[in-house]
Amino acid sequence: MKDILTEQGFYVIAAGAFIAEHSVFPSVASGRPDDKDKAAMKAFAVKCCQLLSVRSLKNYKEISLPGTQGYDGFSYEGVPFKPNGDNKCVACGACRRVCPQNAISEENFRRTDNELCIACGACIKVCPVGARNYHCEAYEEVKKDFEKMCSEYRVPELFYIEEAE
Repeated sequence: MKDILTEQGFYVIAAGAFIAEHSVFPSVASGRPDDKDKAAMKAFAVKCCQLLSVRSLKNYKEISLPGTQGYDGFSYEGVPFKPNGDNKCVACGACRRVCPQNAISEENFRRTDNELCIACGACIKVCPVGARNYHCEAYEEVKKDFEKMCSEYRVPELFYIEEAE
């Protein structure tokens, strides 16, 4: 993200990695952001405001962030399973209205166009009867491993520019 912003002419002064409930595996980070997260977000905003009030940032080093540079954003092939509806579906259309890709059939709300679907989980979240979900064995298998790998409580990570020495 920093690379993209820098290429667009922005000067990145801060970055934060905040925790929220996972969209595909909602049991991971359930209830997040919590009060501690919200306090960290507020402190982050205050620090950003302080940095923005500095008249000249020429005495500051470029922000240093962890991770691999050069992420292209297009190499990700997506989640291998897509949500669909089951026989509990009452055809209310809430899932179709919230779908950012228009991947849910207007004729049959249970059906999802897997080519269009980005597996964001929005349709699952809004289904009033719990009919939409990832109804497949592969999901359940991956879910167990993902929960095991990501169940530990993590705190937000915050990064800021620093004054040059």
